Parts: sequence; C-alpha cells; structure tokens
Amino acid sequence: VDVDVEMNLDFVSFAGLDATFVSVWADHQLELLNAVIASTPGNRIMAETINQLDQWYKQPQKSRTGHLGPVATLRAVLSVPGCRQLKFQDSPAALDTICDT
Repeated sequence: VDVDVEMNLDFVSFAGLDATFVSVWADHQLELLNAVIASTPGNRIMAETINQLDQWYKQPQKSRTGHLGPVATLRAVLSVPGCRQLKFQDSPAALDTICDT
C-alpha cells in the first residue's frame, strides 16, 4: 500500500484468507490501482505485471495511454492464463478475480 493511501479495512477483511492477488479499481478509468496491491510470493499476476511494464517501455511513447502502473496491472490480470472472470462486488472499488492457480 502506498504511503498516501489510508485503508479502512485490513487486507484479510477486504479480500479474505484465500486471496492470492488483491487490488482495487481506479475510480475514474478501467485501471487497477497499483497503490493498493497484495499478492502471494511468486504470484503469476505480479510476474506478468513486470512483463507488462517492460512491454510499456518498448512501445513508442505516443502510443502509450493511461498511467503505467494501473494499466500494466490490469493488462497482467487479463493476460494470465486461467483468469476467466472479472466482476464488481457490492463495493464498486472491489475487484473479484477468479483465477485457476
């Protein structure tokens, strides 16, 4: 969690004990807020996020849209094999990702 983020809930209350990756939607766009992120060690989504960061810098600067961290994180979730569903929960900021891990 970035130092400028104040959490109202701890990660266990927010995501449960079985979560392997946690983030939240940015409130203004279809991006994942990389200021709030948690994962288990060796998580496939985090590894793919690093790959997406690398891909971002390989693109011509004029073709980049959005913010690097949030865009890379969302692209990672969507590109990891086995992640088959994204949906909003009761809170519009909560992201429920169902992945076969």
